[in-house]
Formats: sequence, structure tokens, C-alpha cells
Amino acid sequence: MVSVGECSARAETYGDLRLKRYVSPLYRKNRRVLRRMYEANLLPCAYCGLPIDFSAPPDAPLSFTVDHVIPVAAGGSDMMDNLVGAHKACNRAKSDHLATQVKESTRVKPTKRWW
Repeated sequence: MVSVGECSARAETYGDLRLKRYVSPLYRKNRRVLRRMYEANLLPCAYCGLPIDFSAPPDAPLSFTVDHVIPVAAGGSDMMDNLVGAHKACNRAKSDHLATQVKESTRVKPTKRWW
């Protein structure tokens, strides 16, 4: 049995229904390490190759997210060798598919910023 101090849960609200999703401690640790590594070395998105905007708010399409190369739904793990940095939009386009199954047209297109 997992104690409250050993896990982290993120609450999602759907009307009156409140759901919690388990986030493993290993994933949280590796997510922090991967972000530091990508930010320090200015590594691009693993899927489209464009630079990641680390100053963007978390809900921006070009913001940093961590993606599972082999999705958890397909038996992938939270180990570092199964995680890559990606844009939020690329991560959502990939969804729970393997990277080889993602169509080129669903990837992020570069846009000119006006600010």
C-alpha cells in the first residue's frame, strides 16, 4: 500500500466530479532532471526539432513538457531512457502513440512572434 507521503496526485475537475491521477515519484524526479538538462544545453524538441521556449507559460504550445517515447499505455516506464523533452503541442499530437505513428502534419509549425 502506498502512503500519502510517497505519492503525488494531480486533481482534475469535471463538473461536480473530481478525479485524481497518480504521478510516480520517479517520473517527477526525472522530469526535473530532464528539464534542467534541456534548458542548460538548449536542446530542441525531440519531435519537431524546433527550440523549446522555457520562459513560456505551461499552457503555451511551445512550452516544455516531458513525453514518454513508449507510452505508459503501451507498457512504457518512467525511467530516464524512455523520457524526452518536447513542446506541449508535439506531446499532445503524439498522444499515446509511438513516435513512428505520428503524422508529419500534426507536428508544431514555427510561427513568428510579435512580442
